[in-house]
Amino acid sequence: MTLYIPSVRWTQAEERKKGDCSYQYTGHGGLSWTVPYLAGVLALGWQVNPSLTRTEILSRAYSSAYLKNGRAMIINPEAFIAAAALPVSR
Repeated sequence: MTLYIPSVRWTQAEERKKGDCSYQYTGHGGLSWTVPYLAGVLALGWQVNPSLTRTEILSRAYSSAYLKNGRAMIINPEAFIAAAALPVSR
């Protein structure tokens, strides 16, 4: 399963039709732009819940991803941070 990370200049929230929210990525970029973006999002998750393990943090990143067209999983920073804040059940 692939988790897509923005790799362009702008990541924008959009609502084309009322209640149909998604993200729009515009500009030119590359793979090297995804690493700092992902590192920043994951760091925010660990900041709200430092007890998460690597496996738990990645699981929450996948489970909170935005599903576009029923197949493409795009990281959803807001939902991920909310998921990261949930208590750890071990």
